[in-house]
Amino acid sequence: MCVKVQIPGRPQLLGNTPEEILEGLMELGFMDPPSSSPESYVEHLAGQLSSRFGVEVDRDGDLADRAEAVIYALASVGQLDVLED
Repeated sequence: MCVKVQIPGRPQLLGNTPEEILEGLMELGFMDPPSSSPESYVEHLAGQLSSRFGVEVDRDGDLADRAEAVIYALASVGQLDVLED
């Protein structure tokens, strides 16, 4: 995955790897990160997708795979803009 991500209405572009995107989203306070742990943040975002949007994502695999699934799911519900290279 080599993409840039943007929160709609914000000028910052986050990107390249799922881990870098997660780090940027945490720094911006996107969806109120519960901690500074990327693992916890991915779980938090997956929970937000489920409870707020009725979207379930695969919670198996390594951090990069789960982060990628969450990023694309957030884009599918209009919470992120994904700009692929």
